[in-house]
Amino acid sequence: MNVHLYYYMTKENSEKRTAILCATLKLITENGFAATPISLIAKEAGVAAGTIYLYFNSKEAMLQVIYLEFKEALTNATIAGFSENLPGRVAIELLLQNYLNFMLKNPLKFKFFEQFTNSPYINKLTKETGLKIFYPIVQVFERAKSERLIKDIPVQILYAHVLAPINHLLRQHLIDEFQFTPENTQIAFQACWDAIKS
Repeated sequence: MNVHLYYYMTKENSEKRTAILCATLKLITENGFAATPISLIAKEAGVAAGTIYLYFNSKEAMLQVIYLEFKEALTNATIAGFSENLPGRVAIELLLQNYLNFMLKNPLKFKFFEQFTNSPYINKLTKETGLKIFYPIVQVFERAKSERLIKDIPVQILYAHVLAPINHLLRQHLIDEFQFTPENTQIAFQACWDAIKS
């Protein structure tokens, strides 16, 4: 089934479905993809293995849905409080702060995101759907480019100078080698802004 359609068709709320997704998230981040079979997910979720197939036709489909639901939750959290009236730098810093807050509150989702985006499980259609979900954030950067507040370069390169450093610091934070103190956070945001400003 088309993953884009499958994602939206399987989004109904269900305690069992939620338990399955939470179990998958926990086990994948602990054991990796190959060492997390459906049987182990079912045991962790407290459901029969066959129950999982009522919601997802394969482990691969389930992983893609988890990724897309995560991307949607991340996008919604990242643009919270955003207004087109905000000055460009303020808007981008708000996005960065919201992004960081979401990841700090959801370390398992951050770990899964890191693993999945660099795995063979993510396919072209899932990437394209993820980009569509993330589009409100793209628009903020495009607006800042049109106002000549930041460099007129491809969005992917802008992300590499803004989100990649934050993700690196998040990885360091998770192994207690960096702390997001208010001072460190502001220094990091300033460095990101300096990298992209016109």
